[in-house]
Amino acid sequence: MRYQYKSILIRLTEGIAVVKLNTQENTRDKNVNIKRELANFFTRAKNDSQIRAVVVTGKNGTFFTGRNLKVNGIADIRADRGQADKRMDLVKLIGDLGKPVIAAVNGYAIGAGMKLAQACDIIVASEKAKFYEVLDEGSSFASRSFDARQAYESGLVFKIVADSDLIGSAMNIARSFAGNDRLIYINQKSDPQPAYSYEGHMTGQLA
Repeated sequence: MRYQYKSILIRLTEGIAVVKLNTQENTRDKNVNIKRELANFFTRAKNDSQIRAVVVTGKNGTFFTGRNLKVNGIADIRADRGQADKRMDLVKLIGDLGKPVIAAVNGYAIGAGMKLAQACDIIVASEKAKFYEVLDEGSSFASRSFDARQAYESGLVFKIVADSDLIGSAMNIARSFAGNDRLIYINQKSDPQPAYSYEGHMTGQLA
């Protein structure tokens, strides 16, 4: 099964699909396209026997940013006009995949980016990773941030590695899962509550 998209890059090796989000142009339209194509990929990958595990990562110091993980009309991107009213959530699609998904967080994971990482079974973070939980506050965004070490100490992140080792480490974990029929879940907290959280503000548009 071939996977060709405009906003995400798919590389299949050793039964592992490495999904790279093309976050170089951080715009609302770009993020919407990434979500649509991710939804299309996860829908198709569920029944693709060649894929036994998935690694999701970003590009150029950004994992992903956005406001939410909901997307319209995802079953067939080339013929989705008739599905405009079908609204799906990437969190549910990843949860229903039935295959291990590892987030290799290479940089900023803001709002929906943090939620996308949390939706995965395991998070491996670069030492440069930065997580922002975002609350909409009108024209700006109140946020709580975690650097890689704080995210690890809170239980959000399974492992921190050097930036140059990020994909290799995520691939090793994916290989260990890909050879097993049953997925063993790591005790990863879905709602970290560190004592060092703070309120900041971010400007800009999140898709």
